[in-house]
Amino acid sequence: MAEAPMQTFANLEEIEPPQAGTSAWAELMAWSHHPYALAGFAGAVVALAMLAAWFVRGDETSRPKPVHRDLAGELKKPRPDLEKVLLALPETWEIDDQPVTTALEKSQLDHAGKMVAAAYWDSLHPSSGEANAELIYYAHYIHPVRFANELVGDFHAKANHLDKAAEYYGREVKFFNAQTARAKLIPILLAKHDVEAARKLAGDDAITMNLSVQEKLTVAAKTHRWGDLVKPIIEMEKSLLRPIPLVLAIVAGLTWLAVSLHAIQPPGVFCFRVIVPLLAVLAGMVSTSPTLFAVAWQEEMWGMAATGDFLKDLPMYLFGVGPREELIKLLFFLPFVPALLIRKSRLEMLIVAGCVGLGFAVSENLLYFAQLGPAAAFGRCLLANFLHLSMTGLIGFALCEWLMAPVRKLLPFLGTFVAVALAHGLFDALLPIVIKGISPSMIIFSVLALFFFRLLAANRAKIADTFSMAGTLVIGISALAATIIVTASMTLGFRTMLGVLIVNAIVMSMVVVMFYFQLTEGMQDAEGECKPSYI
Repeated sequence: MAEAPMQTFANLEEIEPPQAGTSAWAELMAWSHHPYALAGFAGAVVALAMLAAWFVRGDETSRPKPVHRDLAGELKKPRPDLEKVLLALPETWEIDDQPVTTALEKSQLDHAGKMVAAAYWDSLHPSSGEANAELIYYAHYIHPVRFANELVGDFHAKANHLDKAAEYYGREVKFFNAQTARAKLIPILLAKHDVEAARKLAGDDAITMNLSVQEKLTVAAKTHRWGDLVKPIIEMEKSLLRPIPLVLAIVAGLTWLAVSLHAIQPPGVFCFRVIVPLLAVLAGMVSTSPTLFAVAWQEEMWGMAATGDFLKDLPMYLFGVGPREELIKLLFFLPFVPALLIRKSRLEMLIVAGCVGLGFAVSENLLYFAQLGPAAAFGRCLLANFLHLSMTGLIGFALCEWLMAPVRKLLPFLGTFVAVALAHGLFDALLPIVIKGISPSMIIFSVLALFFFRLLAANRAKIADTFSMAGTLVIGISALAATIIVTASMTLGFRTMLGVLIVNAIVMSMVVVMFYFQLTEGMQDAEGECKPSYI
């Protein structure tokens, strides 16, 4: 039966009896071990976050606002940019209560520009999906009008008339050396399986600069110019550094970093047990770049690309996503292994390996936000950090065990790697599936958490915490949940935020409860070493 908090506090060997003037701090240490106090604190933080979220709530949508191009403003300029005008025409119906054709005629565009813009407008409205006779006529002048051939090529490309599209883009390049037309030729040539011609174009920076980051990645992979993947990967990662995703990633990372440092109990600020876990987090963050490279390589060379069909995608998750990410994280853990083997602390091995996974999750969360949208990313920020921490921690620990006993621990290491990699792949593959209110992915998540917690408990058996580890976790998770609540309400709206929160809060609550009973007052024996604090 549990004792009163102050009595339990006195039983912990590493906690000195409260002295005069320190009773408030002693009381805080004691209450950090009390589940009801922790639950009350978390409830208060979430309630305050809900109140703040109501006042800062945004529109009930997760869709990004479309880019608006100001056609009216461009046409009013003394020297309008014809390319910008053509880009804006499909989005515009009228300008200042007058027809677009009238605005074009009144503008300062030159005569040729007005002709091609008006012909393009007529081709778009009403939409037939084809260039009209006027635009085709301008494209076939002895001296064609600039952009006419490229626009006709666009219509053919949308209709999947690849030969015709390539012909007109080629004419635009021939007469005007147009880099935009050259860039559009690359995917056309790839679709026609003319890889050699596409590779020549892809090697010209003046051409590929007109492509989006994703297009650059695709072109580099399709033309097997693997070195050309480096720049767009760096560009992509820089583009992810936006305020809301960055704040979420930092708070989520700091939450589990605080728990990790608490678990390892560093003796001082500037010591191995602080510096090395921080370096491990940074190494994990860097590991996402080679992971993106591996994704592009596997998609092109092995055909491991998502199709949306569960059965077709399952091999990709099991033999691509899981092993790929776990292997790369393990490689970035290797530089820390020699020092860990010298120090022979199994607790350090587990935590430092876990911190590599944590760093990977921090960077990956930013990618989730860009690729999957806020609705999916908020949930991932709540769960993915601990998932990667536990998976890399288990594999890294098994690797160190093997290196200390090469013969006896080889099979356990291989078994751990395969099991965790398959669990990782299954978690991702089953994430959209819910059977009678039960998510198979969350079961996998809980099992991985249990294995990690029991391994951590076994290696902390002789450590008594002045401030409860559960207290550190609850404070961190409460701060993270509050950040998600407020930012999700701003981004998605209040009602949508509630849905996102409820779906993920149940699993996160299970993790906190599991954490509490494995590592604190409810701790069970692990290999006969872990003794409960409350008896």
